[in-house]
Amino acid sequence: MLPFLLSKWIKSSSEIIDILNKRFNTDFTDADKYFFSQIEEELIRNESLSQQAKSNSIQNFKYGFDDVFLTTLIERMEDNQDIFTKIIDEPEFGNAVKAWMLQKVYDRLTEEPSAP
Repeated sequence: MLPFLLSKWIKSSSEIIDILNKRFNTDFTDADKYFFSQIEEELIRNESLSQQAKSNSIQNFKYGFDDVFLTTLIERMEDNQDIFTKIIDEPEFGNAVKAWMLQKVYDRLTEEPSAP
């Protein structure tokens, strides 16, 4: 099972597409990676998630993240119906995507800003 113990090391949308295609026998393309990038950027801009990430461990951050992730996914479902359907209909696939996105968003929201 892949509920992403290794999600911390999967850095790019291209990598997750490759891994999901191999693990779940899907045929998502490089064009589909933009769906993941758009979801990630929308989650990063969520002020509530930002505050939660900065004041919680990833284990506690996950509780607030789950609802916002689902809401964002539903808002974006028209952008890529195939990925949306697979995430909702196949729990193992959906959990893998969510675990990867959770780690990426948490890491970005808690990283120290670079000095100019």
